[in-house]
Amino acid sequence: MASVYFTDSSTGWAVGNNGLIIKTTDGGEHWFVQYSGAGFTLHSVFFIDSNTGWTVGDVSEIDKTTNGGLNWERILESGYPNFLFCQLYR
Repeated sequence: MASVYFTDSSTGWAVGNNGLIIKTTDGGEHWFVQYSGAGFTLHSVFFIDSNTGWTVGDVSEIDKTTNGGLNWERILESGYPNFLFCQLYR
């Protein structure tokens, strides 16, 4: 997995190759698969709450969810073969 983000001690997501997204709701004890629909590596994931989050990766694309990752919507696709990463500062 390329990136992991938890919104609290129980709920988190991890992203990786071929658009793979996995989610846990029990602090990492169990994980289940969610797919963004992206066919490339996702490098970063970030959520502002348990419903709203974004992923970025190869092909300069940004995907967003507003329902905890059940569905993902492409909100930016530049078409350039550049990679996007997210760096968090707190």
